[in-house]
Amino acid sequence: MLFALDGNPSQSELSEAVNYLLGNLVTGLAANETTGQIIAPGGIVIAYIYKYIAVKYADSFDGSVGFSNSPTNKTYYGLRNTDSSVESTNPADYIWYEAAGGFGTTKFLFYLTSGGRSITFVVSTTAPSQFYREDPGVSIDLDFVTASTSSPANFAVIRAANDFSPPTDVEVLASIGRLPVENDMCIVNYASGTASIQYKYIGGWAVYQKILTGDLIVANSITANNLSVAQLSAITANLGTITAGSLDINNRFTVDASGNTTIKSGTTGARVEIYNNVIKVYDASNILRVKIGDLTA
Repeated sequence: MLFALDGNPSQSELSEAVNYLLGNLVTGLAANETTGQIIAPGGIVIAYIYKYIAVKYADSFDGSVGFSNSPTNKTYYGLRNTDSSVESTNPADYIWYEAAGGFGTTKFLFYLTSGGRSITFVVSTTAPSQFYREDPGVSIDLDFVTASTSSPANFAVIRAANDFSPPTDVEVLASIGRLPVENDMCIVNYASGTASIQYKYIGGWAVYQKILTGDLIVANSITANNLSVAQLSAITANLGTITAGSLDINNRFTVDASGNTTIKSGTTGARVEIYNNVIKVYDASNILRVKIGDLTA
């Protein structure tokens, strides 16, 4: 019987050691080295030996029909506990459980890890609490505890790709060392730093606000209905001070190289000029109709 393990024990050595501890320190528990299950009296699985749980779905009790990584319209889900994060594609490697009533299109498999490689699964339309996570489609790391009492954090995820999707569990773990908790705030910076979007975690990630970042604004990325009256007024004021080059906005507002501002109105050719604090209004025949002098008085 083993009393100590080296840094790379075999599954048999690990199982033997766990069984020794359970048999001597905890009454009535047993560990199965093949399935990885730690079983309490009555056959209840209370924890697992190995680090990862892989989850699959199927239409049959043994996983042989409709084997899938998605729960949609499936009736069964299968679990496999190993020390590898690589998921097996062989249904026979999984232990299968029936989801009462099936998953349909609205139910998902949620899980909660509470330490000691203990995990609880619930089939539901929504997470039973803020500590439950939806099956991510990749192996679940049992050493990361979802039932955390950590305070909410503000952090950033940096992506070079033009990908503004919510932060993944992998990205959150890399940033703050734990899975998301209620009211976490995350800014996803993407497109090589030219854009950002902020998410808030409330049972799942949701868009909190959009942010413009960097030195570039992509062409056609800002529409007028996203600008306030004050912002539009500021833009107009700034355009009126241009003194070099020329500017033509929708053939309605021009500024020549001398800084002469011309506002064209309607389709008849009538226009308004603002220059050196003087307003001139011309008709369609280019005849001056109104002139207002010094506007600074």
